[in-house]
Amino acid sequence: MEQKTRWPKREGEKGRWFNQRYVTLSLYVFLTFAACTLFYLLASNFGQVSAVFSNLWQLLLPFVIGGGVAYLLNFTMCFFEEKVVSKVFAKRKKPWKKKKTERLISLTATFVVWVALLAVFFTIVIPQIGISLANIASRTNQYASTLMGLVDKLAEYMGRFDFSREQIDFVMSKVNELSNGLFGLLNQALPYVVDFTKSLTVGVKNLVLGIIISIYILFNKELFFAQLRKVCYAFLPKETVVGLEGLSRDTHRIFSGFFMGKLLDSLIIGVICFVGMTILRLPYSMLISVIVGVTNIIPYFGPIIGAIPSGLLVLMVDPMQCLWFVIFILVLQQFDGNILGPKILGDSTGLSAFWVIFAILLFGGLFGFVGMFVGVPTFSVIYMLVRRGISKRLSRRRYPTDTAAYEGDALVERMGPAPPQEPAKEGEQA
Repeated sequence: MEQKTRWPKREGEKGRWFNQRYVTLSLYVFLTFAACTLFYLLASNFGQVSAVFSNLWQLLLPFVIGGGVAYLLNFTMCFFEEKVVSKVFAKRKKPWKKKKTERLISLTATFVVWVALLAVFFTIVIPQIGISLANIASRTNQYASTLMGLVDKLAEYMGRFDFSREQIDFVMSKVNELSNGLFGLLNQALPYVVDFTKSLTVGVKNLVLGIIISIYILFNKELFFAQLRKVCYAFLPKETVVGLEGLSRDTHRIFSGFFMGKLLDSLIIGVICFVGMTILRLPYSMLISVIVGVTNIIPYFGPIIGAIPSGLLVLMVDPMQCLWFVIFILVLQQFDGNILGPKILGDSTGLSAFWVIFAILLFGGLFGFVGMFVGVPTFSVIYMLVRRGISKRLSRRRYPTDTAAYEGDALVERMGPAPPQEPAKEGEQA
């Protein structure tokens, strides 16, 4: 009798399928065990792992800065390349030389413009800020006496009413504790200034490296995008790559509209603040204008964050000038919130006021000041993805996608029970 082999080698027979099935299951078990082991090792050595990632982040930080600088400077370079340089070189015969020449001239013009702006800033603005800070430091005792004079006036004002002596002493003690705590914080901040100086040195080094990297990115940006697309097409399905390209375009539209619009808006507000404070002859006009302009980048909470310390500085000099400053800031922020801001930004994020506040509080609590700045466009992208996913699922179930259709019970009563979901077609993701 002819003896049969244990595992038939011809494709389609039961033995080979049985063998492949158990090989696949064994591979899954091994990968699961390896993943669990890796997770345990990472969790048990979290300190060392975080140190490794921290060092890796420090090494990659110049490239991150370079990408950010390139993204911001790309708008200026595109303006020169499309509106100015391309018209000058429109009749050149060699397209490849023409393209490289246009890119080089546009990139050079971009850096010349920004270096000139930074030179003006460091030549005019920074010395004024330094003078203001030096005046504040030299007049600390005077400000303390001014504050104590305000406390005495407050006590005299409270004595005109039917307050008991114990209540007045309690309020005065709290005011004195607040003032002493304020000056104590100023003294405690000196060690942090030294640490900030060290961090500033490292930051300047990373910034210089980032600017050099941004030059390479801007000059060869089409090549980098082509290489990234090549990798995506090598490992991902075509539909996924097309979806990622559409998502990247929408993300660029949201971030560019928010960043450039908010930066322009804050620059205009800072200039108007400086001009207005100069006309009103308020103290520390340059320092306060920079504070107001920088904090105005943060939606909703930025004006409050900038106005409180600025108002305290003016209050230390003259309470009546502080009153004029508060009135001026309120008028300025009303102009920004109702006229200038909507004119420049429009509906760049597509978020309501509630979700803007939610994004600022969430990302600000997680990542600080930077999170408050980038939180709104980041949450806008997340909100867009969730909205598209919900609309897609509702369309599959033949439900309306308009939110107004779900107000009240009329829609539920008219539609009845939900229709059964159609089975996914072959090759279509669920």
